Amino acid sequence: MSACLGESEYAELTERIETENRKNLQIFTAIALFFLCVMILISPVNALSRGNLAAYATAAVFVIIIRVIARTRKGTVLPLVYLFEAALLGFGIALGVVTSPTSAAGTFVALLLTVPLLFVDRPLRVILLILCADAIFIPFVFLNKPRDIWSNDLINACIYGAISMIVSSYMMRVKLESYRNEEIISKMANMDTMTGLKNRNCFETDREKHIGLHAADVFCVYVDVNGLHELNNRKGHAAGDAMLVFIAHELKAAFCQDDVYRMGGDEFLVCGTNKKEQEILMHLDLFKTAVRQAGYHVAVGVEYRCEPVSDMEEMVRQSEQKMLEDKSSFYKNTEWDRRKR
Repeated sequence: MSACLGESEYAELTERIETENRKNLQIFTAIALFFLCVMILISPVNALSRGNLAAYATAAVFVIIIRVIARTRKGTVLPLVYLFEAALLGFGIALGVVTSPTSAAGTFVALLLTVPLLFVDRPLRVILLILCADAIFIPFVFLNKPRDIWSNDLINACIYGAISMIVSSYMMRVKLESYRNEEIISKMANMDTMTGLKNRNCFETDREKHIGLHAADVFCVYVDVNGLHELNNRKGHAAGDAMLVFIAHELKAAFCQDDVYRMGGDEFLVCGTNKKEQEILMHLDLFKTAVRQAGYHVAVGVEYRCEPVSDMEEMVRQSEQKMLEDKSSFYKNTEWDRRKR
């Protein structure tokens, strides 16, 4: 029923599920609308379809409304997904019971098997959709069909409804597990496991996509931890790791977490947009104060552009160069011998 996912695991997949369902809704509403329009066009010249014209037209109007709302709606698309599925199943009930009371409801059975597989959601909700469709279909059959027909439809509704619940539950679990595995692989490839920050590989991916070369107020803050080697030698690598975790935590507190990257070893990079220079320096002062109070030392280089940037790599290099100058100044003014690092 839950696809073996806890609430927290499912919450991590919400964005991926939402994206997939929104894309599928546009695809399947377009396909449904195409076939409904075809059936509307051939209804006047086809005796079999002529009696279903009202059902085709009503379903087409519903699909158009859902498609338009899906294009303009900014919130979750899940209610529209179930509205679309309900419209398709209702269309199957109309064709199988209301307009064709003397024949088997083959259209409804076909839709009952296929519709629950079009989108991704918790298996429990998909099962409830199938049960609701059967619960509506069965009374309509009793009321509109002769006994020799409704008995066959009743058996089909129960058997194929059960098959649909089993198959859709399995397929939802397979899809959700594949999304979870992709999420795990993505985190392993793009996240530094010790600090929880995004890594250099992720920065290379995000550089143009998220930072935005055409945005104004672009900034880079390059941070290097001073004395990591010395701390490892004196107190062990656990103490060094604790220092790096602390630095990462304070950078996340001072800046947006999505803007902070661990570039490797003891080097960190903050890249973002839409912050004025004074605001950046204020956040940086808070960060440096927290670091000093913890007894650690960092070298920092800042590069800022108020206008759109054409070369983010150059900004990163310049901030790194300023950091190296700050680091050199630190070692000149302390008793630590940098040659032992």
